Amino acid sequence: MNIKELEEIHIGNRQQIDKAIRQINIVLNDALKSNNTAKEYVATRLLVFLWMSWAETSLNALIYKHPHVTDDIRTKVLSTRKEIDKWHILIDEFFKKHYLSKTQTSITRRLIGHSPYTRYLSLKEIIEKEVNIFIEIRNRLAHGQWKIALNTEATNKSQDITTKIWTLSKKEILYLKSTLVNLNKILNDLIFSKATFERDFDAYISRIDKTKYDFDEKFEWYLKHLKGMKKK
Repeated sequence: MNIKELEEIHIGNRQQIDKAIRQINIVLNDALKSNNTAKEYVATRLLVFLWMSWAETSLNALIYKHPHVTDDIRTKVLSTRKEIDKWHILIDEFFKKHYLSKTQTSITRRLIGHSPYTRYLSLKEIIEKEVNIFIEIRNRLAHGQWKIALNTEATNKSQDITTKIWTLSKKEILYLKSTLVNLNKILNDLIFSKATFERDFDAYISRIDKTKYDFDEKFEWYLKHLKGMKKK
C-alpha cells in the first residue's frame, strides 16, 4: 500500500473511533444522571481505551499525512515498540529539523534558545505526566486487568495504576480528551512548519490548562447541571 492509502486507513479508523466515543459518552452521561455506578465503571474504562486508541491512530495519520515526515523519520517512529517513545521521537526529530544545524544533535537551551526549549520541555512534560499514565492504563485494561493492575513483568501488583483505574471519572475523561486533541494539533503544527508551531503553541497549551482548571474548580457544578438535565 502507498503512503496516501495508509493515511486514509488511519483517518478512517479514527472516524470509527470518534463514533464509538460519542456512543459510550452517552452511556457515561446516562450513568451519571441515574447514579448507576456499575455503568459508570464500565463507560469510563471504555472511554480511556477508546481515547488512547484515538491518539495512536491520530499519530499514525500525522506521520503519513505530511510530506515533511521523511521515510527515515517514519521508520524510526513506527519501529519503536513503546507507544510513548513514538511521541518523543517525533517531537525530537522536528525540533532538531527546525532549530538545529545539520552538525548539531543535542536539544539544549543553549543551542535552540530559551523560548523553543521551554516549548520543548512543556511537550515532554505533557507526554510523560499526562499521556503516559493513560497509555499504561489502556495497556492494563487490554490485558484484562480491570480490577487489579500488575507491573510490567506481571509479577506483582501495580498500586499506582490500580488506584488510577479505580478513581477514573468523567473529569479525567474530559481532561484526557482536551489533552489529546490539542496535543495532536500541536504536533500537526510542529510537523507542518516552525512558524505555525510557534504562532499557535500558546493557544493550544492554554486550552489544555483551562480545561484542567475549569474541571478542578467547577466539576461538581458540572455534575449537578448534568444530572439536572434528566428532569427536562
